[in-house]
Amino acid sequence: MKISTQGLIRLTYDALSTISLSHLISGIDTDGSDDDCGRPTELTGFTEWVTQTTPAITIGWDWKIEFKNGQSRYERLGLPRSNVMLINDHGLDHGWGHNLDDLARFVDSMPWPSVVDEAIKFSNIA
Repeated sequence: MKISTQGLIRLTYDALSTISLSHLISGIDTDGSDDDCGRPTELTGFTEWVTQTTPAITIGWDWKIEFKNGQSRYERLGLPRSNVMLINDHGLDHGWGHNLDDLARFVDSMPWPSVVDEAIKFSNIA
């Protein structure tokens, strides 16, 4: 892992795939509106994951709970946020758009929904 002059951690997708990420925090978004009684509800939130490496890698993304056919499941919303710039085998940056698409693929390969679900349930016990 190398740090760029912009503060981004540069590594290959394969190298990123070998590093363990730990759940840091997840939360539910609040829309703050009480005057929309009867409108469809969408449950959305955020999550942040980090490594124990030096330098630390952080990847965060938004999510929603999708309800279809009587079932619910977590889905990533949009592209992740991160301090990672993925590079190819020659050490060249992927470019920001390609980087975010690859980070999204990485996030989608993680077993994050069950971890977020437990974190949300635990944080709402009062």
